[in-house]
Amino acid sequence: MTTEVLVKFYDTDENELTDSIQVPITISSEHLHEIIPETSTKSHMFYIYGEPILSTLEECILKTNISKENLIPIKLVKELPTKKPAKFCNSSFSGHEQAVLKVKILNNDLAVTSGGDGTVRFWDLNTKTTKKIVKVADHWVLSLKSCKDFIAAGSMDGTLSLIKLNNDFEIIKHKNHNGNGISCIEVCSINATNVIITGGREGKVCILKEDGEIIYSYTHKGPVDCLLYHKGFLYSTGRFGDIKVYKIGLNSDEIKFIKEIRGHTKRINSIKIKNDNLFTASDDCKINIYQISKNYTVERQLLHKNVVSSIDISENGLFIASCSFDKTVRIWDISSGNSLATYFHVDSVYKVIFCSNLVISISKDKTVKTFCTKIKKVQSELVCGDEIFDVDYQNGIMVCGCRNRMVYFFA
Repeated sequence: MTTEVLVKFYDTDENELTDSIQVPITISSEHLHEIIPETSTKSHMFYIYGEPILSTLEECILKTNISKENLIPIKLVKELPTKKPAKFCNSSFSGHEQAVLKVKILNNDLAVTSGGDGTVRFWDLNTKTTKKIVKVADHWVLSLKSCKDFIAAGSMDGTLSLIKLNNDFEIIKHKNHNGNGISCIEVCSINATNVIITGGREGKVCILKEDGEIIYSYTHKGPVDCLLYHKGFLYSTGRFGDIKVYKIGLNSDEIKFIKEIRGHTKRINSIKIKNDNLFTASDDCKINIYQISKNYTVERQLLHKNVVSSIDISENGLFIASCSFDKTVRIWDISSGNSLATYFHVDSVYKVIFCSNLVISISKDKTVKTFCTKIKKVQSELVCGDEIFDVDYQNGIMVCGCRNRMVYFFA
């Protein structure tokens, strides 16, 4: 009978905190904290492959079904604040003249939506009423991105609109895609200068300043579906599963092509970065986890049975949530790829977001569900009047945008 096991402690960035240590298999989580005394039981927890050590090490090992003979990696994680799910709808409005496509909560007082009617609408979260309607195009506003100074909106007619977040909501418009739709937008700050990146349906990526000056542009072979800026690097995805990586700056001579990654065979729907990992979700039913420091090699691959429409990463870097047209939402441990939990909708799931201990998902089935990672249960299921295209959550308020032109406010 095994009475002792070999363990090693790591932080969420995979840095080693200790050498290999022999400990009793029955050791409690409280005694594990004594090995790393700078942590407290209230602010930190220990995990083995996504499972928390709640009582004893042995109990957690049995849950994860790992060998007691091998070195056991224990991850020290700072606990996230517990958030409560929205439980009821306190207001709903016919928010647009066509479908509501994008939703973003800007702060405690203000939310913004965009729709198929070519408008961007600002909402007072205290009164749940429209504060301002801004007509930016004659076609769908497909993409919406916020920063401290403005909202960037991209429309199907190729117009990029920058709406200033002041009392007048001034608009600056740029056209850089020759009438082709802007499918995605990214906004970043480089040396205290705002930079806007747009991806078009014609395959063009434009990097520009607020005044419309194009710093640089490049192309994919098909429509650009996702953009992500992270620590000086730009990632763009093409319709055929390709990812292009650029080092970017404020001048064209500072911009350098780094690599083209080909890990998918079909369209990429979602791209995220956390620590040393790049995550992508695709129509090919796969989620790829690339290790950046190893030249973007695929470290792990997770599978659904249909299109993977969206992914998100927990703030503590432990978990990835994914949703699919196979009607499931899955929670995975990033370090091992183990599936930790699954819950279901009755139709295709469009989007999933992490909010501390909560996972929120929206579906064609007209429901928005909230799952708690701590108790591994759906805590809330709320119904809208039509399929839900977007959702955002902040400080206990949840806003949904639907196909039936309605904007729903939940608390």
